[in-house]
Amino acid sequence: MVTGANEGIGFQIVERLALEGLIVVLCCRDECRGFHATEDLHAKGLKNVIFRRLDIRSPESRSDFIDWINQTYGGLDILINNATAFFYDNEAEHALETINTNYHGPVSFTESLLPFFKPSTAGARIVNISSLQGQLINVNDVGLRQQLVDPSSFDVDFINSWAMITRKPVRPATEWRWATEVLHITSPKSFSTPTPASYHCE
Repeated sequence: MVTGANEGIGFQIVERLALEGLIVVLCCRDECRGFHATEDLHAKGLKNVIFRRLDIRSPESRSDFIDWINQTYGGLDILINNATAFFYDNEAEHALETINTNYHGPVSFTESLLPFFKPSTAGARIVNISSLQGQLINVNDVGLRQQLVDPSSFDVDFINSWAMITRKPVRPATEWRWATEVLHITSPKSFSTPTPASYHCE
């Protein structure tokens, strides 16, 4: 299964895996775009692609998906976490959506799926997609960079504390810069890849 797969890198991964003969579940939160992306692949003869709606931010959506994958296939072999959010602004709500989509959602989803990975001679796989935007070199503050690589300090509370800084009505310039860098690090892909045909979705 591939999250955030209606376009871009996710769509290309789904197509490649399907060409290899795997049954691939294409996931995204927009049902219309997901159906159209799947139709594009079916038109290429890749009938082994199945669409299932998944909003990685939503506990209910994650739970529904896990119930479905277990009932339909008895589990899964490969999880590719590709869904992301990225905004070119300083809106507090966008910062929180970034954290929920790029960090909390995938972590909770992956942990909940662990019991459902199928035994495989090749071994089950969990793949997290990132990009050059997620490099630590993009963090200018040395102290903050060290915290990001220190397992004893980098945890959910650490991420939440920086997410909350973005909600303060007034904050020091350095504090805002650090918070922005943390959010940037948790925001994978921001480059363009080929996408399926554009559709108008109501």
